[in-house]
Formats: sequence, C-alpha cells, structure tokens
Amino acid sequence: MTLRETLERVHGMDAPTNEQATITQIIVPILIDLGWDVSTISREHWVGGRKEGGKVDIALMKDKRCVCILEAKRPGVNLIDHVDQVLRYAFYEGVTVCILTDGLEWRFYLPREEGKPEEREFSMLRLKDNLVEQSENDLKRFLSCEAILSGAAKHDAVRELNKLQIDRELPGIWREMLTEPDQELVTWVGKRISDKHDLSPSADQVAKIIVATTAPNQPTYSSSSASPEVSAREDRKPIEYTLFGKYKSRSGIGMWADVVEQVYLRHKHDFLERAEKFRPPRWRRVLISGDSNDITRTKKLTCQDGQKIYIENSLTQAQDISLAYQLLEMFGHPASDLVIHEE
Repeated sequence: MTLRETLERVHGMDAPTNEQATITQIIVPILIDLGWDVSTISREHWVGGRKEGGKVDIALMKDKRCVCILEAKRPGVNLIDHVDQVLRYAFYEGVTVCILTDGLEWRFYLPREEGKPEEREFSMLRLKDNLVEQSENDLKRFLSCEAILSGAAKHDAVRELNKLQIDRELPGIWREMLTEPDQELVTWVGKRISDKHDLSPSADQVAKIIVATTAPNQPTYSSSSASPEVSAREDRKPIEYTLFGKYKSRSGIGMWADVVEQVYLRHKHDFLERAEKFRPPRWRRVLISGDSNDITRTKKLTCQDGQKIYIENSLTQAQDISLAYQLLEMFGHPASDLVIHEE
C-alpha cells in the first residue's frame, strides 16, 4: 500500500479506541510507507537516565542509533499537555526532529531550538481535515527515512519554523509601526505620495494617515456605522476563505463561528476560560462564552465533541473578519492560518 492509499484509508476510518490501536493501525503503516523498515522501528525504546528517563513509544533507528522519536497518544487526548515529555526524550537522544501524535493529529518539533515548547513546533497535520496531498507531502518532507537520514528534514523544518516565527511576530511589529510610526516610515510614505501625485504632505499628515490605517490581515471597522456597539446586521455576501488549510465559502458570521470552533478544537483544555476574557480594543461586552446569558445576541455552536459555545451574533462582516484574526492571534496562531480570498 502506498502512503496516499494509507492516508485515504485513515481519512475514512473511525478513530482508534486506544494508544496501541493508534500505533498499529495508523502510525506504523505510515512509517513503513515512508521507507522505514520494520527492523528500524523500535517500540517502547528506553531513553535517558534512571531517574528522569522513560520509554518513548517509537524510536526510529539507524545503525543502532536513534535518529527520530515519536510519542503516541490515543485520539482525543490533548497533545499539548505532553509536549514537554516528547521534547525531553528527544533531548536525551540528541535527535533533531521529534513528533507527538494521536494518529490523526501530528505535531512536529525541533527540540534543539530555543524558545518555549510551543514555539518549537514547525508543522501540524490533521489527517481528517487536511487535504491528502498536503499530509502526504509534509510527512515525506519531515518524516521519510530518506529525509531524516539525509538531513533534509531538519533543513526544511528550520525553514518552516522561521516562517512561523515571522508570521507570529510580524503583525505585532507592523501594528506597532502603524500606532507609533517612526521617521523612516513617515519619510518613505511621504516620498511615495510625492513621486506618484506630485504632492508634498507634511510629516504630521503622513503620520496621522498611517495611524488611521490597519495592519495586513487585520481588517478594522470601516466607518462609525460599523462600531462595536452597533446591533443592526448588514447585508452580507459569502466570504471565500481558507482556514487551517481548508477552503470554505460562508457568510461572515459563518466564518467567525467556524474560526471559534476550530480554535476551540485545538485548545479544548483552556479555550472557554481564555475566550471569555477575549476583549479586543473598543469592545466592552462578552463575545464568546459557555453560557448563553453572557452574550447580548447569541448564536449557539455545537462543536464536533458536543461542546456548546455561544458567540456574539450582531456583528458586521468587517467585524467578523477582524475578530477572527484577533482570536487566532490570542491563541498563538499566525495570521496565515486564515486567508480571506479577495474577489
């Protein structure tokens, strides 16, 4: 069976009921499709010293040396709670890439990089959500026998991590530049205006215009009629967007609801606690809650696991988009995880 055939099988199967079923039904078949011989897949591999060591679920071996480790959990377990464990095992073994997976969700890490555990994650796949082609491509790039042994996996992983770090940092830096534009930016914008329109704006004029604009992928309220306290709903056209790699077309409120649900599914353990404190600038009321009484005009979401979440429903389309990006940012997701497709 090819890797694509295995991924298509996994895409259509029910989730395994326990960790061992996850390993035998999903993880090992994928590893074999990626070029790892059965003799190179070491189960329950001991790592570390007697006091702080333990057994990693799968170690991939080359000439009796561990070159990659995978820690497996049963589907439904919050993988984020186990990141420290897999990074610690990877550090003991000196591997450059490690994976935490429940078979359906795969999180890839560079254990030797600096930063918090979550900041070392360079890729994340959901085999039931992502396109089969995307899952196939990323698994081959980061986990195939050839990629791991040649060093190509580490090289591509470092590039991906750098991109993610830029995605995380750039919006905040850009917003800071817009809020307090420095002289270099003011001069550059003024020169562009002068070159294009033969006008000579003052530095104060340029600075005021910059402050009034918005950062990329962070739409703001376009007029006073679209302020946060407006309750009237505007006529909406469908929005075409890609969220976490999946293309969709919905109304603004549908897109906003989709973002809330998808972020919840990725942060179940603390989503409601954090989201109920979600207060972007200029907003005074609760926007997301587990209690319908907290929301002024409510839309109820029933998530895949049955969790009910209530969201504010009296938003303009521009507000839907703006809040979606701000919620993603609050939970540490880069703006590139949501792409609004222009007409």
